Amino acid sequence: MYNNHHFIKHLAPSLDVKLKNALLIEVFSQNKDELILGFARDGKEFFIQADLSPSFSCLSFPDTFHRAKKNSVDLFDEVRNQAVSKTFCFQNNRAFYIAFRNDYKLVFKLFGNRSNIILFKEDRPLKVFKHSLKNDWELKLDEFDQYYEKNWLVFEKLGGDLKKFDPTLGKPVMEYLDQFGFSSKTLEERWEMIQNLYKALDQQIFYVLQDPTSLWCMPPEGDAEKFTGPLEAITHFYFQHTKRHHFEKNKYGLLQQLDQQQKSTKNYIQKTSNKLKALEHGVKYDQIADILMANLHRVKPNQKATRLYDFYHDEEIEIKLNPRLTPQKNAEQYYRKSKNQRIEWDKLRENIDRKRSLLKEIDERIEKIESTASFQELKPYVKTKSEQKQSPNTALPYWLFEKNGFEILVGKNAAKNDQLTFKVALKNDLWLHAKDTTGSHVVIRQRGNHYPEDIVEYAASLAAWHSKRKSESICPVSVAPRKYVRKPKGVPAGAVLVDKERVVLVPPEKP
Repeated sequence: MYNNHHFIKHLAPSLDVKLKNALLIEVFSQNKDELILGFARDGKEFFIQADLSPSFSCLSFPDTFHRAKKNSVDLFDEVRNQAVSKTFCFQNNRAFYIAFRNDYKLVFKLFGNRSNIILFKEDRPLKVFKHSLKNDWELKLDEFDQYYEKNWLVFEKLGGDLKKFDPTLGKPVMEYLDQFGFSSKTLEERWEMIQNLYKALDQQIFYVLQDPTSLWCMPPEGDAEKFTGPLEAITHFYFQHTKRHHFEKNKYGLLQQLDQQQKSTKNYIQKTSNKLKALEHGVKYDQIADILMANLHRVKPNQKATRLYDFYHDEEIEIKLNPRLTPQKNAEQYYRKSKNQRIEWDKLRENIDRKRSLLKEIDERIEKIESTASFQELKPYVKTKSEQKQSPNTALPYWLFEKNGFEILVGKNAAKNDQLTFKVALKNDLWLHAKDTTGSHVVIRQRGNHYPEDIVEYAASLAAWHSKRKSESICPVSVAPRKYVRKPKGVPAGAVLVDKERVVLVPPEKP
């Protein structure tokens, strides 16, 4: 009911007491939906904070307000340094005005997502705070007052239709009455309930309910804080609502992130499990090599493929060949591939186990966050600014990552790769790049004479992710000291030659 007429009719007289003869010292905005008004009288300050965002428009009256040094703008010059003559609530409407001695009126139109603050000169708008509400330019001051006959004859004629009888009550009040069976009562009983309701609404007692956060002018169901002043009540309500909104926004954001991680992890497990299953049930490289060795006499020279009997699975299969190699050399090549294949299987199994553990952690985290009821309970799961990945300097040719004290630099594009490798990296730094594809150069800054294998694998996963092989389950990555990387003349940006390297197999992982 914070924007309901039956609350505003209490709010305006309380503001009149606070603001009469006060000077409006400053009127400014530092975001598009908020207006701050600062008053002074007898050496005391008084602030109105008007939050007019479409999703939640509400007034509050903080004890102090510190204006930002930048990005704020002064507004409504016509009433700045002018004295207030009175504050008045319009009849049966969700609006009030502050009148100044120079005959200007500042109207607070609290119409939900159409709320606005409008400066009137005589009967016409002179300025508006929210220019997006173009219809507000057509408003007339004398049209704000609304008049309804609220007697038994009108009520009887309308058949007890409360919405038509008194539109100022609004949906929350009607729902409140329905809790006491208003709709099922006789016409006389309804009339009696309405009279009792009006008496309650005229009382200077207000209630702020915690769950859901709401402000009432009559006693609600549930535990609520009681206030005898409307300024204190709405300020407390605004603080509680803002705190609750901050909590829910952070909670929703965390759950969304975890939901995405959960889906991504499940997809990875499914995809990798399918690939492992296909590898395990398919023809293995060492078996192909064995079949070739058993049939060397049947393989003709310079063939790109041959069909041979697979004695492991009792069927004929096609085997791809390098036509420039002898049958025996082709078999040797398949034996070498089989070693990498076994490494790949082990890596796939290891990655599946690791992702299953991660999925369990994510599920537990989701369950704990869903059970939180306050920001204090949520706080351990919210990253501080120092824990969040800092935005890199856009002037640098690389993105900066850090793991266990090691700095890892990832080139932003082909031209930046050259800058990173040949102008930023030192000769004993470790250099990495996804093998046989385009992608970012990655550099691990030297720290001592040893690069831990977990650091190398992490940097390699970054190199894999920042390459065209990022969608593969396993990616080979070249690793070499920077001093063994050179750039021949005339090669394209980012292209290099590596004289001494080793290869690690890692899964591409998003940082």
